[in-house]
Formats: sequence, structure tokens, C-alpha cells
Amino acid sequence: LYILLAGYPPFNGECDGDILRRVRIGAFDVTEDEWQFISEDAKTLVKSCLVMDPAKRITAEKALHTPWIQKLDSSAPEKQLLNAADFQKRLRNFQKESHLKKVAMTIVARQMDDAHMEKMKNTFMALDKNGDGQLSLEEVQDGVKDLGLGEWEAEALAQLLKDADVDGNGSIDYSEFLASTMHRKEMEEESRLWSAFCVFDMDGSGTITVDELEKVLQDPSIRSMSAGADCTALLKEHDLNCDGMIDFEEFLVMMR
Repeated sequence: LYILLAGYPPFNGECDGDILRRVRIGAFDVTEDEWQFISEDAKTLVKSCLVMDPAKRITAEKALHTPWIQKLDSSAPEKQLLNAADFQKRLRNFQKESHLKKVAMTIVARQMDDAHMEKMKNTFMALDKNGDGQLSLEEVQDGVKDLGLGEWEAEALAQLLKDADVDGNGSIDYSEFLASTMHRKEMEEESRLWSAFCVFDMDGSGTITVDELEKVLQDPSIRSMSAGADCTALLKEHDLNCDGMIDFEEFLVMMR
């Protein structure tokens, strides 16, 4: 932040020894010519970020709510959010999906770039009041009112969020939110579905076996989504020709 505003680092010196000495004593300056047009709010934030004692240094969460950051945020163009009808419809559709499809949708969501996800990303960030990357029930309950995302019965909303919480940790992370609110057109693009299928088809044989499914669901980034899941039952639900495997055509049917 200091470099962005001033154009040079906070700890300068003629040699590495001088620089390290200034770092150790925390000596920096915000009074030089480059700072004369920088607001006091911005200077206050910079100084708060460079406090030597970590216990006294401002946290990222508190920094987001300082006057300078808040003014920047309020002056930015209004961000596009999901409309109420889309938000409700997509959450309810996700609620109805099978467990294996929810896991696959989450894998697809992790592969998406932000350019395709602007409305969902903006909506997630607007709901995530404390900026921790997780949506609690309280944040969503407050957010849907503040953002005009429709009228919800408390119990119905709680159940929808529980179903969107694929890993069962009690909150909705960014991938889960994208999976549950992604437009079907984005989800059903065949190249994305093939990439997701290949995550499951570990040996590249063109089919997903029970053993492969078990291995994928044991991956640290996925394991918590499927703790205690019966992989044979999960596969059987989408094994249309009953050959004990899921091929890409059967995977497409599941995802569409």
C-alpha cells in the first residue's frame, strides 16, 4: 500500500544494512513531497499497517472498514448483483440435486474464471460482511434483506443454505456459493464438464469407477464434502446402463 501511494518502499537506505536497520526500528516517513497530496485517512491506514507490534497492527478485516477504504468503495461504480428471482431459483434448484452432482458442480465452479462470474462474485462479497471468505447464516439472513434479494422464511433459507454447504462445515465458501448460484448455461458448457469429469476419471479410461470415486472424495479439498458417503450408492444413482461405472455420456446426463 505504501509503494502504491508513494512509488517507493517504506524502508530505504544506501545499502542492505541501512534498509534492515530501518526495518528493525520501524522507521518510515509519510511527510515527504510525494505524500503532500495523499489524504490523512490514507496516511493513517498506511501507518496502522506498518505498526511494529503484530498484536497492535491493524487486521485486514479492520482495514477494510477504515474511512479511506470505505470512501473508495462508495465512489466505485455500482456493482451488478444477482437479482432476487435468480438468487432464489438457483439456490432452490441446487437444493434438489444429488450429492454427487453437487460435488461435481463445486469442482466446475473452482475452474471458472472471474470474467464469467462477476454477478455471483459481487453478490458473495456483498453478503460476506466480515470478509472472511465464508458466508454464515446470519450474514445471508441480513444480506438478503439489505440487498433486496427477496423475501425468505427463516427456516426455508436456513435449509437452502444447509443444502448448499456441501462440505458441511456450517458456512458457505466461495466455491460452494458459485456452484449453487451458477447459471446452467455456464455450468453445462461441455469443455468445463469434461474437465470436471477428468478429475474423477483418474486413469483416463473414459469411465469413473467406485475406486476412483472413493479416491477423489478422499482428496483434502473435497473430503469434507463427502464424509461418510457411500460411494457405491453415489455411483449407482447415475450408472444408467448398470455396468458399475459412469462414462462421460452418463456424466453429462447427471450434470444436465
